[in-house]
Amino acid sequence: MAIFTLLLVFVTYKSSAQNTDFSLLKQAISLRQSHQNQQAVTILESLKIDHQDHKRINIELVINYMKLDQYDKANPIIAHLYTLKLSDNELAKLKALQKRLKNKALTRLKHKTAPQPHRFGLSATMFTGVDSISSQFPIYEYIGDINWQDGYEVDNSEEDILFTRSELTEKQSNYYTAQQVKGYYRYTPKQQTSLFNKKNILVWTNKLSLYRQKIQNKNDYQQVKLDSNISLISTTRWLFDLRFRIRSHFYGGEKTLDDTGIQFLVAIPIKHNRLKLGLERRNKNFNKLNSANNAAVTTPWLEYAFVISTNFSTNIGIQYRNKHADDPFNSYGNINLYTRFNYDPNEKMSTYILLNYNKLHYDKDDPEEVNWSEEIRKSIALGVNYQLTNNFNIGLNSHLINNKVDNDNGQDEWFRLEAFISYQF
Repeated sequence: MAIFTLLLVFVTYKSSAQNTDFSLLKQAISLRQSHQNQQAVTILESLKIDHQDHKRINIELVINYMKLDQYDKANPIIAHLYTLKLSDNELAKLKALQKRLKNKALTRLKHKTAPQPHRFGLSATMFTGVDSISSQFPIYEYIGDINWQDGYEVDNSEEDILFTRSELTEKQSNYYTAQQVKGYYRYTPKQQTSLFNKKNILVWTNKLSLYRQKIQNKNDYQQVKLDSNISLISTTRWLFDLRFRIRSHFYGGEKTLDDTGIQFLVAIPIKHNRLKLGLERRNKNFNKLNSANNAAVTTPWLEYAFVISTNFSTNIGIQYRNKHADDPFNSYGNINLYTRFNYDPNEKMSTYILLNYNKLHYDKDDPEEVNWSEEIRKSIALGVNYQLTNNFNIGLNSHLINNKVDNDNGQDEWFRLEAFISYQF
């Protein structure tokens, strides 16, 4: 009996220790994802003492050492990983990681200076896809009057007139090709700032992208996007972010819409998870023909992001979008519930699923003035991205939106399937 009790205590202790170590590994991965590589290394080095042959711990150490430019520490771990029992797939991944390490080390040797505060990047992407649109709306057909006597019409009220209701569905598909060029500039001062007695990293990021889409039998669509972010990241994983954005839309060479905005975001760490609070203000200015759609849009939101496993994470959030348009018929309030699932089975592949549920209510809801005042909009987006080489990425995106208005006044469905290939210069 005593032996059984000791065995039970030992098994319970080992299980508790394993759960603790798994939690620490998840925390280390979360720290790496938030660019706190030194803190991640501290946890991983302590875990390696008891788990020398744990593949994921060793790989995480290599990745963090690479981020910190500590190549002399990464190489021995690579060598140790080769001594472990590896599958063909794991061996191929390890060789790819070793090649990346070698390339980074060579690049570092060419630039034996302190890390540069200025970073530039440029990418080009080609898309091809199809958009399918289906619209269903009611049709009322006049049949005749209820009361006819010997061919002579009898005085009737409106209720005496017969109609029949049918559904008319319109469908169309448009094939398209598109190109996008995207560039970014990032500035990180060498000197860290101090706030609330904590060290903080200041990052200023600017992104500019040019997008052109050629739609089957239609005029070209173009979009110019400019984003500028100022982020303050603390060593305790707090994040403050201020973002400015401009979107200019063109159709057939003529500008149709300017969409400008400002957004403030705070991310609060909760263990290895994060609670995000944000507020965005946007102004939409259309061309003269559509000026009735000019509007100011205010959107507060709340989101919780957490790590489920080393490869799986998710976000759950709620937004309230208030649109105040020049024409009151276009003003509404919208509640948006959303969740996103991210799964990265390996270093080269990433996948996601995004679900949205919107309940929209127009300010004008008098049935004598409008046909409907509420819309229910549901959508699902899926995507997969695969890194072919250090420069080439390929992927697939799909998006389905279903929009239904109340009082059986109609339903729209939009579906996109898109493939792309991207090159990072």
